[in-house]
Amino acid sequence: CCNSKGGVSSETQKERINNQLANIEAMLIDITTSSNPPTWLLMAGHYPVFSAGDHGDTYELIQYLLPLITKYGVHAYFCGHDHISEHLTYESTHYF
Repeated sequence: CCNSKGGVSSETQKERINNQLANIEAMLIDITTSSNPPTWLLMAGHYPVFSAGDHGDTYELIQYLLPLITKYGVHAYFCGHDHISEHLTYESTHYF
């Protein structure tokens, strides 16, 4: 699991990311295919997908999470991290 410097290896990181994405997608499939789908599909995370703040966009989320947000029609994504208030819209999803 660890690299030569004691940190998490790239292989372990990749495995963890893939597991997280698979779990997120499984939840989205369950929610969107249920007999009583939600009126609003909301998602929350610590880091922003898009941000005009000091930290800017999170490219890993754009690469890995944004396709799921788009595919399953998430209405809004809420986050923190940049400690600013903003409202962005991208492909019909609102980002707060």
